[in-house]
Amino acid sequence: EIEKEIEEVVLNLSRRLAIVEKQLTEWKNDGFNISISIPLLPGEMLEWEVQLPLIAEQVEAILAIRAQMEPHLEQWPEYRQLAERAWVHLDAIDSLDVLLEGLEAKTKGAVATCRARLDSWGSFGIDTSYWAPLIESEPRAVLEELNMHQSLISLIIPLIEELESLDTSIRGHVEVDNWLQELRNNSAGISQIEEVSAWLNIARIRDARHRE
Repeated sequence: EIEKEIEEVVLNLSRRLAIVEKQLTEWKNDGFNISISIPLLPGEMLEWEVQLPLIAEQVEAILAIRAQMEPHLEQWPEYRQLAERAWVHLDAIDSLDVLLEGLEAKTKGAVATCRARLDSWGSFGIDTSYWAPLIESEPRAVLEELNMHQSLISLIIPLIEELESLDTSIRGHVEVDNWLQELRNNSAGISQIEEVSAWLNIARIRDARHRE
């Protein structure tokens, strides 16, 4: 009976040892930094078995943070190396939380800036339908493109304002509508700006003569 009990204890401990080793090995293979050597010594098994629930919680927390962080790292890839260095350490959850909050703030800031910029352009009738659907998925890329396009918009908006202020009660109404449509198109460029500027120069002279 004693021998049978001993065999049962041995089998039980062997099963538990195998379970602990398997789980720790999986976590190590997933890249987590766990300072153990496999196979475990029998005396080490009890120590690590007690720690398994806590380690499992830490692993789950890090995996959850990684899942939330990934979309932001696609927008801000310069932070990926820092994130990847941190998320293999089980005691780095607080640091990862701080990093995630920072990335979320940067993404929200980019989204808000894009929307404010497009709202400003839209108030002058400029077509923003090309950029608006991309803000949520690619806020950084959209913001960079809007920043590059801003130099053109800064030239276009005064022309729109001047066209809208022209006296077209006698003539020029059709031309003004056509030029406004050209300038408000999201593909408007330097050629349209130059053409409108040239037409406005003529319109100013014509308007002055009409007033005289």
